[in-house]
Amino acid sequence: MRRLAKLVLSSLRGEGASFVSGERLSEALGVSRTAIWKAMEELKRRGYPIESHKKLGYRLLSQDQLYNDLEVELLLEDLPWGHPTLFFDEVPSTQDVAKQLALQGAPEGLLVVADRQSSGRGRKGRPWESPPGSGIWASILLRPNLSPAFLHLINFAAGLSVKEAITALTGIEDVKLKWPNDVLIGGKKVCGILTEGSVETDRILYCVLGIGINVSGEGLSEALSDKATSLSAEAKRRGLNPPSRLQLLAELVRRLYGRTAQALSEESERESLLREYKASCETIGREILFEEEGSWRKGIALDVDEFGHLVVRSRGSTRRIASSDVFHVA
Repeated sequence: MRRLAKLVLSSLRGEGASFVSGERLSEALGVSRTAIWKAMEELKRRGYPIESHKKLGYRLLSQDQLYNDLEVELLLEDLPWGHPTLFFDEVPSTQDVAKQLALQGAPEGLLVVADRQSSGRGRKGRPWESPPGSGIWASILLRPNLSPAFLHLINFAAGLSVKEAITALTGIEDVKLKWPNDVLIGGKKVCGILTEGSVETDRILYCVLGIGINVSGEGLSEALSDKATSLSAEAKRRGLNPPSRLQLLAELVRRLYGRTAQALSEESERESLLREYKASCETIGREILFEEEGSWRKGIALDVDEFGHLVVRSRGSTRRIASSDVFHVA
């Protein structure tokens, strides 16, 4: 029924404001009139304004796109990823759903989206606020043919994809990346990226990429207002229009598909990806605070190496940080 509802929705959109008969839809889609009626009822249940007329058939009263699985799959119909898209009003965590499905053999490109997460999380299990209607809370399943030593390239590809999608749809140019997994606008966090998965010695069994983007900022606690921002707030500040969650999610998946292919390509392409990441990384050249052996230290971030480590100069010596909380010093 879900697949048929998607086809019927596409057909109705193609008719514009005109009626189309159930008989014509039935013939075009190769299903019974009863199946068409059930698909219409499913679309109405999902919130689509459909007018039914005994003699004329059906028509869609609005071309507005809703934020749901059908719309995401229609926007990504030419792409291998995003099929299926599983959409939930609420889940504890899209990461947990995607990881469970990965263990059950779900295909690469599976996309899990929620309007709200009750137990969203970031790095080291920290809570991630994800109130309803306010952002993109999504996880995508990857099965990359990549050595675990280069898993950081997937994380970097995700950061660049978010940055590029935001700029393409809003016109905001000063989108920056913070090592290892944040996206910033004006020095404030607008997106967090979480990469989890299962690896063996020489291969990645699966990787789940979790992405949380603050779009409207509604429901964001005041405690985070000095550290976090939203696309709506930043677009308004610049006199620009914020994107819809649907369009941004589709643009993000599309760009992520291309960037991940780059990460899996030949060495020169991987090197190019790393150079682009470093060019966008606001951490490089900054004074930072980082955690080492249970203590906080100051240093200057010099570079990001080919293994994704942050190269830091601190206390007269150079060290490479594989994983640590990092704070930019104002």
